[in-house]
Amino acid sequence: MKGPQQLRLEATLDASAPEDVETRKNSWRLAAITLDQVATRLEANAAPRAREAMEGRTGPEVADAFTVSAQALRRKQQELKDAEDALTAASEAIREGEKARTQLRDLVMPTAPSRSPGSTTEQDVQAQKDHDTAVANFWADYEHNERVARDANTHMETTFTGSTGVMKKIHGIPDPVEPPIEHQPGGGGGGTPPSSGRRPTPLPQLHPGDTPTGTPTPTPTPT
Repeated sequence: MKGPQQLRLEATLDASAPEDVETRKNSWRLAAITLDQVATRLEANAAPRAREAMEGRTGPEVADAFTVSAQALRRKQQELKDAEDALTAASEAIREGEKARTQLRDLVMPTAPSRSPGSTTEQDVQAQKDHDTAVANFWADYEHNERVARDANTHMETTFTGSTGVMKKIHGIPDPVEPPIEHQPGGGGGGTPPSSGRRPTPLPQLHPGDTPTGTPTPTPTPT
């Protein structure tokens, strides 16, 4: 008989894929490196060459345009690094959850001993004592599992909420607006009260291909 916190932890971990999160994290990291390289080439190569090669106002204007593009790429690069950090935190939280799962104890409710009603034989009395001890140990293990699972659930939910917030900000996704609660007239006690249970925040499933609109597309520059 598992408790609600243990069941929640196991369900969250079974639905998670840390390897997939690692793959997505690496994709964001590589994309950030690519933007950094392109921005550096614009600043260090393209802009100075344009300034020197073109006469009049054209050279400086083109060089300034390259510099502005590089700055835009730097801002986008920071977003990609933020996404990498968010996914790193999520991946580590999952691994901490898996570590917590290894600390859970097996739970098997002891079976009551077979004895005649009112029996006071030494064997039956000892069997009852052993059963009572086993039941106490069961509930001690149950409380241990709930405590370990609760701590892991809290850590994962907090981390997932933060990571999801970062990804939503990058992609320009607003928080949903909760509809107002309509109170029905009458107070006969009917109806079902709203549930106060909380579900874990889903792990962000975004990758570099989902970049927000307006992302500057770097133009290859001559080396």
